[in-house]
Amino acid sequence: MALIRFYPSILVLLAVLSACNFERACGWYMPKPGTTFFWQLSATDDALDMSHPAKLYTVDSSLSAKSIAKLRNAGKVVMCYISFGTAEDYRSDYNQFPKSVIGGLTCRNEACTDVWPGERWLDIKSPVVKRIMEKRVQLAKSKGCDGVDPDNMNAYDNNIMARPISRFTITAKDQFK
Repeated sequence: MALIRFYPSILVLLAVLSACNFERACGWYMPKPGTTFFWQLSATDDALDMSHPAKLYTVDSSLSAKSIAKLRNAGKVVMCYISFGTAEDYRSDYNQFPKSVIGGLTCRNEACTDVWPGERWLDIKSPVVKRIMEKRVQLAKSKGCDGVDPDNMNAYDNNIMARPISRFTITAKDQFK
C-alpha cells in the first residue's frame, strides 16, 4: 500500500529529472563526478589567482561582483563561501549581531588550544542570525555567485559546541532548521 502512495511522487521526480541535464539540473549547478575545483578563500580583488585550470572556484563572499564576473567570464563556476554558524569580526555585517547571539571562539583542534582569530559561534536558533544569513545569501546572489559554499553548519555535530565556551545549547534538530 505504501508503494502505491509514493508511486505518483516518484513519477513526478523522474519527469523533472529527465527534463534537466546533470550539470545544470533545472538551473541549479550540480558538479559532475570528477569536476575540478579550487578553493581560494584568501583571494582579494587585487590578488585573484585565475591560473588554476579548475572548473569550480570557491571564493570568499567578500570578493567584488567585478571579480566574480571575471571568473565567470573565464568559464568558471563560482561558489561563494559563507559561514552560517559563526560570526567573524572582520566581516562587514559583524556589528549587526547582538552580543546575546555571539558565543565563544571557534577552535582549530580538539583540545581547543588554538582558535580561529576573531571567529565566534552564533546562536543559530536566533531569528536575527537567520535574517543576517539570508542577507549574506542574497548578497552572494547579487554579486553573481552560482551558489554558496556553506560552512560551520554543524554546530551540534561539532564536539567543540558541547564545551561551555560556546554559551549555547544546540540540538541536532536546531542545526537542520
